[in-house]
Amino acid sequence: MIESPLVSVIIPVYNGEKYLQACLDSVSSQTYKTLETLIVDDGSTDRSMEIAENWPGPKTLIRQKNGDVSSARNAGAEAARGEFLAFLDQDDLWEPEKVRKQIALFSADPSLDLVFTDLIKFFPGGKRHHASDKHTLALSLTSENLFKKLAVKNVLMPSAVMVKKSSFMHAGRFDPSFKTCGDYELWLRMAAMDMNFRYLPEPLTLYRYHGENTSRKTEVMHLDRVKVMDKIFSLSFLPERYRSLENRAKAEVFMIGAHTFFSSRNYEKFLENFYIAARLSKASVSPRSLRRWVKSWIRLKTKGIS
Repeated sequence: MIESPLVSVIIPVYNGEKYLQACLDSVSSQTYKTLETLIVDDGSTDRSMEIAENWPGPKTLIRQKNGDVSSARNAGAEAARGEFLAFLDQDDLWEPEKVRKQIALFSADPSLDLVFTDLIKFFPGGKRHHASDKHTLALSLTSENLFKKLAVKNVLMPSAVMVKKSSFMHAGRFDPSFKTCGDYELWLRMAAMDMNFRYLPEPLTLYRYHGENTSRKTEVMHLDRVKVMDKIFSLSFLPERYRSLENRAKAEVFMIGAHTFFSSRNYEKFLENFYIAARLSKASVSPRSLRRWVKSWIRLKTKGIS
């Protein structure tokens, strides 16, 4: 590997004028300077491209009809000249050392296919939150347990990931049929191919939490999570040793869905997904989910819904 390999920063943009300038400025602030930035406009109708055009950093602008974030990321990857791809969503930010520290890990271990960092969620008003449960799980990942643990809980956010372009292409890119969760499906596909992931346990990625985040589209995201599991466990090349994990992984998806429906006060949907999860694997039932089952049952009974 050459001393300063080119890193291609891929930023999919759709009506991102509120946050794009800060996102691009966090690229400019990187201490690692061997970068190219590919800004993929996914059919924006606001001032996003005006902001992108006026940004002084070296860049390539790619325009396409509105599709989805997976196809936008793929378009950027296909045009990228770098040995490495670093994904950055339009509303997220990087700390200045993020790219340099990821490249240092790749340089130290050429067998790595993907490196992802810890992250901090930040909210309007300045509040920040560190997901310690995801951090703990990420620390426990090894080449032996990577697929098993990722199948139960995703700990990789796209803006935290850097991947070898050759590995990304070999894995088959993002599946554009997913409106959400296309990143999760790719990470699992790469893990099923026994690719080598490494966690950088520093919060070098800043995930902006706001009302427009795709991850807050409860119904769509839940259906896509179910679709991810259906696809992954039907892969012809999935090693036989992973197939026994299917019910446990699917149970977790339905329980995650149940909790998101509970948070949005859709108690019927909570109970529906709770029962599916419990039938698939009792291990998915926790004291927290049982408490929510009781609350949901009482609230629906009070309303006369059986």
